[in-house]
Amino acid sequence: MDFSSEPTATKTKNTARLPLTVGERKDGNLLEITGSEAFDLLKKWSDEELTVGCGVAAMADSKAFLVGNVVGRLTNLSTDTVRVESICGPPEMRSATYLEIPLTLARFRYLEPDPEPETKLDGEISELLAEHDAHRIVESCLQVQLEKSCIVFDLLITPSSLKIESLP
Repeated sequence: MDFSSEPTATKTKNTARLPLTVGERKDGNLLEITGSEAFDLLKKWSDEELTVGCGVAAMADSKAFLVGNVVGRLTNLSTDTVRVESICGPPEMRSATYLEIPLTLARFRYLEPDPEPETKLDGEISELLAEHDAHRIVESCLQVQLEKSCIVFDLLITPSSLKIESLP
């Protein structure tokens, strides 16, 4: 993780997001950010105990494959790693169900959806979101790509008004 540059992330009212002025736009709406900025964002999410959806994908033969997925909270944050520990399932299994993300030697990209999405959501989905005072499914996203590998972690934050509940 590159800690040589000062982070440009600032605390905002909605601290799940970074300002859109951070980094340089690449890959559509993805912004390249530094390791320090990524760490600050992860720290905010951890401190606020936000629900995080984390998927890990691997590339092979120019195709991406979802290898794993956990819905949980960030724990054990350090400059080297962060863990997404499950909030779903039986309580005794939650701490044993996790994804651990190495942060050293990684590339970081940040995505914040446009306030006015170009593509409109399906009417039924829009109605369900409106019932929960939400306008989108994903509030913000941090992508962690391990250098010299084809492994990518996507950490997604949903609006706080959308509650994710565990099935029995």
